[in-house]
Amino acid sequence: MTKTLPIINDDPWLEPYAAAIEGRHEDAARKIQELTGGSGNLDDFANAYNYYGLHRDQQGWTLREWAPHATSIYLVGTFMAALCAVVAQPRLSQLIDAIGSAFGLVLGMTGAAALVLLVSMVSALSAAVP
Repeated sequence: MTKTLPIINDDPWLEPYAAAIEGRHEDAARKIQELTGGSGNLDDFANAYNYYGLHRDQQGWTLREWAPHATSIYLVGTFMAALCAVVAQPRLSQLIDAIGSAFGLVLGMTGAAALVLLVSMVSALSAAVP
């Protein structure tokens, strides 16, 4: 005999829906297991932003990302323009900064394909800008 949820035992009007309620309860329990790695502690999962992401500490900046099957991770941002300002003309670095800002959302949404497009545009522009 399977164990019935207390809510179904307490409310006889729910008996016709027992299978659906128990199925949803099992789905929720599986999701909690998946999110918490078996610890059952949703607080740790919900507060993961305090550990993951970009944080400043006494030693400088720390970036942590959860990517268990990743083979590589790239950090792309407008800091590319600052780097170009050191090695290229100011006009070119301003142009790269503007392009980086425009492509920021696209890079976040489409990943590597947009990065290849950005790099090819920057290469073409650097060749065209005197």
